[in-house]
Amino acid sequence: MEKYWLSARRFCTTPQPVCAAFELQTHALPGSDILVEPATPGEAFWMLWHNTHRKRVMDAMGRRPRHFATVSMMARHVPVARVRRPAHIFLLDALADRIEAHLRSSADRARTAVTPRHSPRPSCANGSDRAAAPSAVAAPAGGSGPGIVWLASYPKSGNTWLRAVLTNYVREGNEPVSINALVGEDSNNRDVFNEYLGIDSADMTREEVARHLPRFRAILAERFFAARPLAERRLRRHEPTFVKTHEVYREPGGSPRFPRAGTVGVAYLVRNPLNVAVSYAHHLFGSSIDEIIEMMNDPTTTAAARFGGIFERLPEPMGTWSMHVRSWMDQHDLPVLVVRYEDLLKDPLTGFRAIVRLAGLDQDAARLDRAVRHSTFSRLRDQEEREGFNENPRAMSSFFRAGVAGSWRTVLTRAQVRALVDAHAAVMRRLGYLCDAEAFLRA
Repeated sequence: MEKYWLSARRFCTTPQPVCAAFELQTHALPGSDILVEPATPGEAFWMLWHNTHRKRVMDAMGRRPRHFATVSMMARHVPVARVRRPAHIFLLDALADRIEAHLRSSADRARTAVTPRHSPRPSCANGSDRAAAPSAVAAPAGGSGPGIVWLASYPKSGNTWLRAVLTNYVREGNEPVSINALVGEDSNNRDVFNEYLGIDSADMTREEVARHLPRFRAILAERFFAARPLAERRLRRHEPTFVKTHEVYREPGGSPRFPRAGTVGVAYLVRNPLNVAVSYAHHLFGSSIDEIIEMMNDPTTTAAARFGGIFERLPEPMGTWSMHVRSWMDQHDLPVLVVRYEDLLKDPLTGFRAIVRLAGLDQDAARLDRAVRHSTFSRLRDQEEREGFNENPRAMSSFFRAGVAGSWRTVLTRAQVRALVDAHAAVMRRLGYLCDAEAFLRA
């Protein structure tokens, strides 16, 4: 606690002039000189911006525009310098003397610093200031631009293959992109949630976390794009951010867990639940197919939920397979494109072309054909054997298996097929999966 708590004898509630700002760094140059390097206004802006303590919390508080104005004004009017001291030889008195000498030599400039009359009003200690709302993501729903395209699916429905094709499409390389550099950001990291919203999720109920998720994800839509290198943002300014998710869109009786603001669209990938059961049992090494079917039929199924403890990821409600599919297919808040995994296998170019169009990306048939060829299951398996796959659970021998449809016929028993059909017949019929299952049961 001593590291974080510093008691102040008094607190000044009025703005004060800023005479100078210094960024402290080290250097490994020969000698023990302390270097002071004045910064240009452009450099000063980024130095002040990056060194703001917990600046992500400003998004949740709605104070980012005010902070931007303050930093911009300081960069224009306040002398800012970078002070670099030797990495190993360090005398605090010498550092202080050097900074004071620099201040004396630039006293004229210091007198032109920002005064209270020109300063934006700082945040009050009681939080009474009313800052403008944070800027919204420019992309409208269903349009193109730096927003989010959600790659949603029940687990083991082909989401990783979809990400591989999209990665190869947007990167446009002559060689396949590494499977350890796939698009599809993580939107459920607990530490990122805590930092962005300034709230410790470990002290919150599941319902409270769910209530804050749409706001958190709207912030991420803008932050993911802003985090790209400047050169990439210029080249790909109309490219959205792809984010994968295995969550339901909303739990029964609950609010949506995904925001309208910042969402370009949803590509929902659905797969025959009979094949999902087989693939999922392989993925969750040590789980039997019967256990997987029980999980797929349980409305309380939640990933990353641990009794008596927490994961590094926030809980991800999935519900039953049918509940998951209906939650995304039947919502009317976000533009959604439903694509069957089996149709992608038969005609990948048509299916992926529709997803590229949803994302607002430029249409290029040759580029898409190359991306699909770079992402065949044989190539993905070869890459995994050579490089490993950082998303592969440790107990699994391989993440990428056959990538086929219909393997359930030689793996599942009649009782297992019956258990899935009894639980999901209505949605299976809606998606064209029921006839094969009923024929299997009659045979």
